[in-house]
Amino acid sequence: MYLLEAPGRVRVEYGPVSMVIRAEAGGVPLTEAAIKGAEAAVANLDALARFQEVARRPITRVAESEAYPPVLRRMIDAARRTGAADVTPMVAVAGAMAELVGETVVAAGAKTVIVDNGGDIALFLEPHRTIRVGVVADVSRKEVPLVIPVEGTAGIGGICTSGLGGRSFTKGVATAAVAIGSSAPVADACATLIANSTLVDDPAVEQVRAELLDPDTDIAGHLVTVRVGSLPPEAVARALAQGLEQGRRFINRGLLQGVVLVVQGQVRMWPENIAVPQQK
Repeated sequence: MYLLEAPGRVRVEYGPVSMVIRAEAGGVPLTEAAIKGAEAAVANLDALARFQEVARRPITRVAESEAYPPVLRRMIDAARRTGAADVTPMVAVAGAMAELVGETVVAAGAKTVIVDNGGDIALFLEPHRTIRVGVVADVSRKEVPLVIPVEGTAGIGGICTSGLGGRSFTKGVATAAVAIGSSAPVADACATLIANSTLVDDPAVEQVRAELLDPDTDIAGHLVTVRVGSLPPEAVARALAQGLEQGRRFINRGLLQGVVLVVQGQVRMWPENIAVPQQK
């Protein structure tokens, strides 16, 4: 279920979870702490599996219950905080899993923890520590043209990415929508909604009902994007403006600290210096 890749670095491959956990304290790798995180990832997924029906309900139909496992309760809270009525708790599953795993690793003695759950990242940094988190321009590819410098004192706990070609469905045309905030589950949910908001009406955009692609989807009846051809410049500009507006609404509400958007190679971000070019 997990593989030790290097001292203090463990990879978890379990069901839909593909996660890398890095743990250290004062620059010293902590392998045992990272393994504790891997074990927590498996346990959290198993616990969530028993409540799949609840996790797939529209958030407006989910009631509170102490019987729910911590991962589901965190997913529900994040989905509600977005204010969107047409999402399910699954909108925050990757971020919630990453954050809970990170907390387990910290409890095991680590001071700096990075949990990358398939592009949805939870961060726990020592105050003096600075890292650089890569930003992909297209979630279906590996190129990293931008990085986000993160200081331990910045209060950033989650950097999450959504977009066309990713693990989950999207309703928009962005190839990457990155949400930066203090909470990984909230950033995960916001990234999805920001990506969704980039939809533009253009013949180049092809959509189908989600259940035609996945009969078990939690958003049956929703149109999702399957292909985007070459968009005219005005459509790209409109998609970027819509996504940036949604991101800034989340920032103004205190849910996020920044957002980065990419549509067909064109990049917009807020604040304008939240990400910088990757040094070659």
